[in-house]
Amino acid sequence: MSSSQSWHRRDTAALVLILAMGVAATLIADATNGEGTPSAAGDRGDGVALPGDDPQSGPPGFPDPPPRAPFEFRLSAVSFAPVLLGKGRPVARSAATAVGSTLSGLYDLAYANPVAWKRNVPAKVWNAFAPELRGRARNDAATFTLSGLPGTLRDLEVIRSSLAVRVLLGPSGRAEAAFADLTFEAAARLTSGEDLRLSNTADLVLRPVAGRWFIVGYPNARSVLRPISDPPPVPSPSASEPSGAG
Repeated sequence: MSSSQSWHRRDTAALVLILAMGVAATLIADATNGEGTPSAAGDRGDGVALPGDDPQSGPPGFPDPPPRAPFEFRLSAVSFAPVLLGKGRPVARSAATAVGSTLSGLYDLAYANPVAWKRNVPAKVWNAFAPELRGRARNDAATFTLSGLPGTLRDLEVIRSSLAVRVLLGPSGRAEAAFADLTFEAAARLTSGEDLRLSNTADLVLRPVAGRWFIVGYPNARSVLRPISDPPPVPSPSASEPSGAG
C-alpha cells in the first residue's frame, strides 16, 4: 500500500473517530473551561490540568534527577488534509509542533528520565493520553514505558528517532486531529552489565482539548527490548593457516 493511500485511510478513520469522541471531548472541555490558560505551542503538556491528570513527576521517595537535556522529537515531515480546500500549512505546522511537544514529553518521561530506569513508571507519563484512554494505556505499559525491563538500567542513549505528523483541518480551518508516525530506538545497559536494544514504533491518533494535544488512539504500537549479542570472535591469522606447509 502506498504512503498516500495509508494516509487517506487514516484521514477517513479520523473523521469517524472524531464523531464518536465528540461527546467525551465536550465534557472534558466543559470541565476545564476557565480553570487555566491553554498551553502555548511547544508546551510539554503541563499547562492545563484535566480530570485524571496526575501531578506527580515520579514515585515518592525518589530524589529529583540531576539537570539534563530532555529528549525531544524532531519533526521529519509535516503534512495536512483540509476538509475544505484552503491555506492550511501554517496551522498544520503549529499543530504538528504541539503534537511533537506532547510526544516528546511522553518519551522523555518514559524512557530518557533516569527515574524510569528503575522500572518505576512516572505517573505523569499517562497525562499524554486522553482521560478515557489512560486505563487502556496503563494496561499496555510495556508498549510505552520501560516496565518490561529485566532489571535496572545503568544508562540509556537514544540512537535514532523520527516523527511524521499528518494534520486534519476542519471546515473552520482549525486543526481537528493529527496522526503521528514515530520511531524511537535506544541502546541501554543494565546494572548487571547486559546491553540491550530498544525499538519502539507507534501510529498514534491525537486530538486537541483545552489547548493540549492528547493521544486518543494507537492503532499500531509496538516495543521490542532485546539483548545485544556479543559479535562472533574473529579467528586469528595463525588459526586459519594450514598446520603444515610443504
